[in-house]
Amino acid sequence: MLPFSVRGGSARGRSAARVATLVAAGAFAAGCTTLPSRPADEPEEASAGRGTKQRGASSRNDAPEIAKSRGESGGFLVLWPRVVPRDEDPVTREIASLLQARLRAMAERVGAGPVEVRPEPERACPRDGGCVATSLGAVLSRKGAACAVAATIGPPGTSPVRVLGWAGTVEVKNETSAFRDPPENLLIVKEWAKCEELLATLRSNAPPSDESAIEAALAGPGRGAAGSRPAAPQ
Repeated sequence: MLPFSVRGGSARGRSAARVATLVAAGAFAAGCTTLPSRPADEPEEASAGRGTKQRGASSRNDAPEIAKSRGESGGFLVLWPRVVPRDEDPVTREIASLLQARLRAMAERVGAGPVEVRPEPERACPRDGGCVATSLGAVLSRKGAACAVAATIGPPGTSPVRVLGWAGTVEVKNETSAFRDPPENLLIVKEWAKCEELLATLRSNAPPSDESAIEAALAGPGRGAAGSRPAAPQ
């Protein structure tokens, strides 16, 4: 939304106001921005889950955005990024795909367990029981030519999901989000990144920012848990 609208006044005044509006709308660091709470059509399971369930598989009646696999114990399940607000632009989809590829590469560098990548639009673990593997995802927000990204790491099951800023300057109000709550609710964008620069960086297979915190969370005990705390003994 533009910061103000112009009605009435002289032609010169309207022209100057339009220029000011465009400058304000194009700024990448014009104060904080709270992301929309969720995509417009947040998916839910299509039924209460009467279908046959198997270990490592989701309910057969899930919505398309729910992962059709729960992954394997000890491994990683790389989900399709959440795009907020929903955007079918080819550039946005390419950025999302490249972000997913970077998450896969980070998971493979950790070297512990199998890594499974889910296709578009599978971006959430099943509500009933969550994923068997540690789930990796991202929140991608685009505002015109500006982009911001956060990474998400979900421990197996229905534990809270770790949320970390990734591209742009993203403040995370709380380091974890409740399972299946929209993680974008926790994000405030302090400074947006330029989408074209983010895309060029990802195409070159370079990190969009320092990824050491994300990799540490993946490699640490109790993957994804706040502070990488070890899981409770069995």
